[in-house]
Amino acid sequence: MSVAMQALKQSVLDGQTMLMASVQMTIQAHLLKLAYDPLRDINTVTLFTYGPLVLVAPAAAAFATLGEMLDQARALLRTSLAWRSKRH
Repeated sequence: MSVAMQALKQSVLDGQTMLMASVQMTIQAHLLKLAYDPLRDINTVTLFTYGPLVLVAPAAAAFATLGEMLDQARALLRTSLAWRSKRH
């Protein structure tokens, strides 16, 4: 759990403590075992901003387009597809 999320969860419910987070927080809840549930443990107040998401792959990847990547992912779903996220 991030230091910020831990502080938020331990704070007094007085409306004075807020967390600004990205969509990654919600995505991680589905990919990693976290000590919190973003749908249960926090309330969204407002959309602060939005921005583009970028899908990247190594230059040596076996695909060059999103369609090719999805075809490869579908083929791997039954065998060895794994999701990863770099923690900062």
